[in-house]
Amino acid sequence: MIITVTPNTGIDRVLFVSGFEWGRRVPVERAAVAMGGKATDVSMILRSLGVPTLALGFAAGDAARLMDKMLRQAGAKTDWTYVSGETRVNHVLVDTASHRQSTLVTDSLYLDDPEAAVGDLKAKLLAAAPGNVAVLAGSLPKGCPPGLYADLVASANRAGAITLLDCIAAPLRCGLSARPFLIKPNLHEFQELVGKPVSSEADILREASALLRGGPRHVVVSLGDMGALAVSESESCRVRPLSVEVVNAAGAGDGMVAGLAMAFSEGRPLAEGLRLATAIATAVLITPGTAECYREDVERFLPQVVVERIKKECVQ
Repeated sequence: MIITVTPNTGIDRVLFVSGFEWGRRVPVERAAVAMGGKATDVSMILRSLGVPTLALGFAAGDAARLMDKMLRQAGAKTDWTYVSGETRVNHVLVDTASHRQSTLVTDSLYLDDPEAAVGDLKAKLLAAAPGNVAVLAGSLPKGCPPGLYADLVASANRAGAITLLDCIAAPLRCGLSARPFLIKPNLHEFQELVGKPVSSEADILREASALLRGGPRHVVVSLGDMGALAVSESESCRVRPLSVEVVNAAGAGDGMVAGLAMAFSEGRPLAEGLRLATAIATAVLITPGTAECYREDVERFLPQVVVERIKKECVQ
């Protein structure tokens, strides 16, 4: 079982247009409604691949009911902690002419009683954590304690879970103190985390290795169209992206997390996890919905992914 924890749940409405311009009427060519919170994205992807998953997190309002229906129809188990406001409805704008996209993010969920809400979520995580993988991901809603991830990761670790943390720099930096099993920032988040611009492979590997001291056991940095780099105490790897026509990039990073979670839940090494993660992320890229994924695409891409091990002296 892979548990996912989404403090700031959401739904994505994906709008495809050709040639967006401000100040004029823009026809929408097609639209899709999809999962929108990072960890709940992971649950949707896992279910498309037949992996059992339990989705936890804060939820509220009509959007939460739609989110829950989508996850349950996909075969996921859910156990929400209901709070105030409304689960977010974000809008992903994809310009098919310029091959660019942006996400308009709302912030409508809030914790009016943080102590009670966090206590309920923590109890649900602890009940499910022993012997399982726990993915904790996404932003924190209004009223949420800034140290939530550190608290949840530490508790899940003590309960015997393998913890994967994927969030923006501020809560990620706080969460490192709890020593998650793995973190997966993108390049922008990684630069914010280490507090300086890094772009070369050597710099990324060096800074990622430094994070291992007193922090996570594995660091995976996703680099978009440059692939990904991964570092642990025993090995370092790189993976190049596969060449595909991108339909919607939203959720590709969550696909990587889903693949890593699957691999670690099966006791596979980092390199195999990176290979599966890349195949899943690629499968997400070619679909219109956020984190939409199909098993046949993953199986088609998996043999094409090449993971290269990096010599230890290159990481110094």
